[in-house]
Order: sequence, then C-alpha cells, then structure tokens
Amino acid sequence: MTPQIKNSIFFVAFILTSFCYGQDLSIASSESITIKNGTTFYVNGLGLTPTEDLTINGVNAITKTSTALSAETIERVFTFDNFISGFKGELVLFYEDTELNGLTEGDLVLQVKNDLGAWNPYSGTLNTTDNTLAFTFGSLVNFSTVTASSPSATLAIKDFATLDLQVYPNPAVSMVNINTKLDIEIKVYDTIGQMILQTQEKSIDISQLARGSYFFIIKDLSTSALNSYQIVKI
Repeated sequence: MTPQIKNSIFFVAFILTSFCYGQDLSIASSESITIKNGTTFYVNGLGLTPTEDLTINGVNAITKTSTALSAETIERVFTFDNFISGFKGELVLFYEDTELNGLTEGDLVLQVKNDLGAWNPYSGTLNTTDNTLAFTFGSLVNFSTVTASSPSATLAIKDFATLDLQVYPNPAVSMVNINTKLDIEIKVYDTIGQMILQTQEKSIDISQLARGSYFFIIKDLSTSALNSYQIVKI
C-alpha cells in the first residue's frame, strides 16, 4: 500500500503505522508515502514541500529529540532512520524560543546531514516571528538529519576508511580516473552538499562541470567502506 498525499497541507499528528520509542512517524517495511508536487508534508515541527513527487519508503521513521548536538546547535533535532532520497523543494524547520540553547536567533543557519554522514550548512529564510527556518533546494539532495546552528558551528562527520585506490589527475580538466581492483560506486557532490553524479565507472567525464571543487565519495561495494577525495575542476 502506498498512500499518496494530495491535499495542500498534510499534518501528521498521529501514527500511520504502529511505532514506539518516541518516534513521530513510522513507516513499515511494506509501506511507503508519496508526497505530491506542491503538497506540504508536516511532522511535528518539520515541513517538506517538494517540487517533484517524493516517495518515502519503509522501513523508516522520523524522530524529534530535544538534545542539542553541540553547544552551537539548537535543542531540536529531526532524524530519519533511513535517509530521504531525491528531495527537491522547500524544507522548513520549526523551533521554540526555549530551544535556542543560548544562540543568537538572527544568526541561525539550517544544518542538514547527507546520506554519507557529512553536515552541510544552508543560509535559509529565517522568520523570528513564526520561529521558522526554511531553505529551498533547487537540485535533488539526500538527507537523514536536520537541525539549526550558529554559522560557525562545526559538526562531526562520518569517519572514512582508507581504500586501495588512486584518483588522478587532480586538478582535472575533463576526466578523472580511479585506479583500483575494487568494485566501486562513486558519488560526486558539489561544495554545498548536493549530489550531481553517481556512477560505477572508473573513468568519469567531468568536462561539463563548472570550474571549482567537488567531493568524490568512493564506496567499496564488497565491504561498504567509504573514502572521500576533493577534486578541483579547472
């Protein structure tokens, strides 16, 4: 069964499937939710308004906690058990004044943790009257956790393994080559954390990318170990 959310606003203040341990929404393994383009999906302080239809598959759950991740983050954190894949549109974080954790409200930035465990800050639209912080993603993103922080916050990222491979040349003009015997998957991210390319090829054409820095996250398919490389396109 795949519920499709078609109303202009859909509030989740109840359980779609049974859950426990303080989860705000739980989706069973055989279930999924499709949020239609332009519909606002709201779960206890987190709002998603996709500009392309978004399907959230089970098993998944959304949990809100009131423990700050660091001294530079607010005391409201939303976590998905499994990351949201392929979201494009507006993400809105609602918060209370009592959750500011001593931070200056007017300086807040949105913090979004991607599917590889790396945090990316976004300077969104802050409404201090309604206590909302919003950002519109113009390209598809994957994420698992959302909170807000001071602009200077540095949040812990996932540790990467050391894989037996070489990535060259760097800087690169048109092609990036990966020399390894491993079966690998490569995801390429820009500097604001948006995934722009996914492939299992070991020679990657980057000639159409704009000049700048990109992050190559390389996964060993046999062990799921990851490694990260920063590549400069010239």
